Amino acid sequence: MNEILFSKNYKKLHNQIEAFLVWRDVAYPERLDKEFIDYDTEGSYVLDKNKSYLMLYFIGDKGIPFTTLRTNNAENRKKYIDCGIYTTFKIVVEGDKNGNKN
Repeated sequence: MNEILFSKNYKKLHNQIEAFLVWRDVAYPERLDKEFIDYDTEGSYVLDKNKSYLMLYFIGDKGIPFTTLRTNNAENRKKYIDCGIYTTFKIVVEGDKNGNKN
């Protein structure tokens, strides 16, 4: 199964352990609303205004949707675009070998 890694257990994840990708788009920081950036990053990540990002929309195993931004590079395009919509990903919080949400 594909994995999506998070640096911490963000509130938006709601302790879900799997999610399927329902939509993706390209986003530019200067076009994103501050409220969205605050929701998505919880202040843990500063977006580089000189880069574009993949904006990924997921539905988790509890039916709760969430987004995440990933740097728009070849590795991430292969992982999140080439896989196709409705691909399932295991949600992994960094430092948690079992995928458990702290």
